[in-house]
Amino acid sequence: MSADLHSEIARQSTTIGRLRFAVSERLLVTGRRHSLAAVEQVHEALAAGLRPATAFELFETIVLAFCSSTSLRLTAATKRLDEVEDHLVTERLADERQRLKDVRRLAVSLHRPISALAALFQDEDRSDWKQSEGAHETLRRLTTRLERLDREVVMVNDRARLLQEEVAAELADESNRSLKALAVMSALLCRAR
Repeated sequence: MSADLHSEIARQSTTIGRLRFAVSERLLVTGRRHSLAAVEQVHEALAAGLRPATAFELFETIVLAFCSSTSLRLTAATKRLDEVEDHLVTERLADERQRLKDVRRLAVSLHRPISALAALFQDEDRSDWKQSEGAHETLRRLTTRLERLDREVVMVNDRARLLQEEVAAELADESNRSLKALAVMSALLCRAR
């Protein structure tokens, strides 16, 4: 099973869909509940003249399209994290928790299927997988690409988590300063009576 982002008309989806597949040298069978962005992208490329030599090459094209769109999403998420970090260091702290939660939700929802698929493909040399050398080479390339993408996802998630902790600490400091000021004012008002 592979992951992909839902394909939606006129907007970018944040929902992660699943692509179930069976692949052999000459046949690729896929199943999905929703339209998926990478599958649609490859479908358009096929209509425009793309001709993969084997089913594994077609499958590789789908997985690489998913990796490309995921990398673009992670780049956008990194830019959002940069903005949050800029607000933190310039002390223009707004409540950035929702933006950080959105980035973490994306990273967590991507990490699980990407790491599972990479682990599956790492086992491509199992004795019960009788495939050609070309198929094994394709699976090795996909494993390398998926592992690199997963590291990227984990780094974005870790950075978002650290920023969440920093935002929480800043908000707690702000609350403590307000409570301290309130306590001082209360003490002064109580003495004035």
